[in-house]
Amino acid sequence: VHFTAGTDLTMSVSLNGGDSQTITRTANTTTLDGVTLTVTGTTKEGDSPVKFTASNDVDDLYKKISDFVDAYNKIVDKANTYTSQTPYGLNSESGKNDSYEPLTDADKKDMTDDEIDKWNKKAKQGLLENDNTLNSILSDMRSAVEETVTSTGISLQEIGISISSDYTDGGKLTISESTLKSALKSNPDRVSQLFTNTDGISSKIKKVLEKNIGVYGTSGTLYNIAGSDSSTGADNSQLSTRVSQYEKTITNLKSQLQTEKDRWLNKFTEMETKLNVLNSQYTYLTSMTES
Repeated sequence: VHFTAGTDLTMSVSLNGGDSQTITRTANTTTLDGVTLTVTGTTKEGDSPVKFTASNDVDDLYKKISDFVDAYNKIVDKANTYTSQTPYGLNSESGKNDSYEPLTDADKKDMTDDEIDKWNKKAKQGLLENDNTLNSILSDMRSAVEETVTSTGISLQEIGISISSDYTDGGKLTISESTLKSALKSNPDRVSQLFTNTDGISSKIKKVLEKNIGVYGTSGTLYNIAGSDSSTGADNSQLSTRVSQYEKTITNLKSQLQTEKDRWLNKFTEMETKLNVLNSQYTYLTSMTES
C-alpha cells in the first residue's frame, strides 16, 4: 500500500486591503474575520489572487426588526384607541349628546339582533377612557423601548428607531431605514443583541406583557381585573366578582320588594275586608232608621 504524506493548508491572505499575511492550517476549513472558508483547490505561483466580498444579509434582518416594530405599534394603537375614546355621541361633530345605556330584556324584545349589536357597541364605547391600567401598560412599554440596554451599551434610538414626534401617534415607534441598515451593516451582532439579550428590548416587552396578561392570557393585571371569556375555571376577576355581587344585590332587592308588595297587598285586603264589614253595618243601620 502506498501512502502520500499530507500537507498543511497554506494561504497568503489580505483582509480589507491590509497587509498580506501567511496563514497555515492543518485542515481545509478555517475561519477568517468571522467568515468560514472551505478550500477545495490550489493556485499556482503567478496566478491571479482569489478575491471575494462577504456582506451581511441586511434586508432579512431589517425585515425582522421592522415586523417587531409593527407588532409593537399595533399594541400601542389598540391601547390608545380604548383610552382615548369618549362615550358615543359626546362632543360629536353633529352636536348630539346621545346616551346609550345597557339594554334590558324588555328593550331587546322590540329590537332585531343587528339593532342590539349596534346599540351595544355604542354603549360600550368610552368605557375605558383614561383607564389607569391601560395607561400604565403604555407607560411601561415606552420605558422598555426608550432605555439603553446595559449589556450592549446602546439604545434603539442609536440604530434609527425612536418614539414618533407626532403626538397623535400616541408613542408609536418610527424607523429611519438608512440609519438602521447602516447599523446592521457595521455591527449586526450588536444590533441583534440589543433585541435578544436577557436585558434586551424583546425581553423587556415580554415582561410587560406577561405582567399584564400572563404567558397564556390566563394571569396578570388585566386578567385579574377582567377575566377571560375563554377561561374554563372559576372566574374570580374583579369585574366578575362585582357583577356577581350586583346580581346578589338585585336578587335580594327583588326579594325585599316582593316581601313589601305582599305586606301591602295583605294590608289592602284586610282594609277592604273591614270596609266591606263597615258598609254592611252601615246598610243595616240605614235600613233600621228608615223603618
